[in-house]
Amino acid sequence: MKPNAVTCLLLIACVLNLLFGCSHRKAVPLPELEQAEAVMFEHPDSALHILQRMPKPTDKEQHALWCLLVTQAECKQLLPVPSDSLIRIAYDYYKPTDDARRKAMAALYIATVNYRLRNAKEAQAFYLEAAEEMKKTDDYKLGYLVMSGLGNLYLYRDLTDYALEACQKALDYAVKDSNKRYEMASSRLLARCYSLKKDFSKSIAFYMRAIDLADSLKRWHFCCATKAELANVYSGLKQYDRALFIEREVLKSGFVSEQLYYGIGMKTFLNERLSLQLQGTDLFNSSQARAVQYNSKRTTMLDQQARRSFRLTLRYKFNAAKSKYKGTGAGQEQRSRM
Repeated sequence: MKPNAVTCLLLIACVLNLLFGCSHRKAVPLPELEQAEAVMFEHPDSALHILQRMPKPTDKEQHALWCLLVTQAECKQLLPVPSDSLIRIAYDYYKPTDDARRKAMAALYIATVNYRLRNAKEAQAFYLEAAEEMKKTDDYKLGYLVMSGLGNLYLYRDLTDYALEACQKALDYAVKDSNKRYEMASSRLLARCYSLKKDFSKSIAFYMRAIDLADSLKRWHFCCATKAELANVYSGLKQYDRALFIEREVLKSGFVSEQLYYGIGMKTFLNERLSLQLQGTDLFNSSQARAVQYNSKRTTMLDQQARRSFRLTLRYKFNAAKSKYKGTGAGQEQRSRM
């Protein structure tokens, strides 16, 4: 029995569908890639070990995912990344696709690498691209990572209002994800934002929230580093007793940090005309890493070498506001005597 024309057309359609369907079908990730991605958030060191031991994939899609996961693992461990060449392979591959989550992740980590390389403008553009793609997903964890990274970059660039908005969104995503660790970190970012905006009551409230969460999660290093920043806020408010109390708590814990800056004490004399202030930096001579310092006036990024130091500052206010002298020669006698 000869097949009729309709049967032939159906057979041809099935063959074409199989051919083109297979060519556009998304490849199933290799087992090693799936395993590495599964442990990435909790054990990035194990993920990187798996990725480094497996043969480098030859398939373009698998290779793009490998590049993305390797960069993600390196960034999570704060390992040195000399350039964005590896993550750019993943970024260029995913950009023209419809995979919003992969596109957002690739943009996030190329932004992170450029931020660490101090290419701030490039990093900001990639973070904003990641934020747009992230909106197309329901991945709250990814939302937190994108907005916290963007908020941290805005803080570095002294764009405090933008930083505040981004960090608040990061906290919202952390709460939606029911992730206390992310909530802890985003609370500290918000505390820094409010400190730079001189809204110290909110800054202190968010610092305390971050400290409480760190204590409940037994994140002692984070807890002590956050207490040190809180002490810096109290020092800026001239609440030196409170600042010193917190700093002593940090010292007793045995915490050592390259970010720690101590305003040890200040005394005033002669109706606050004369002041003596003792300060110390890097008391344990451990400041050998890149650091970001936050206080009520500015955000500073440093590449620090070992620089233990103490400083005694003597200040005398000439022609203080309460003085009866108003002329241009006021205070000249005191200057000459000093």
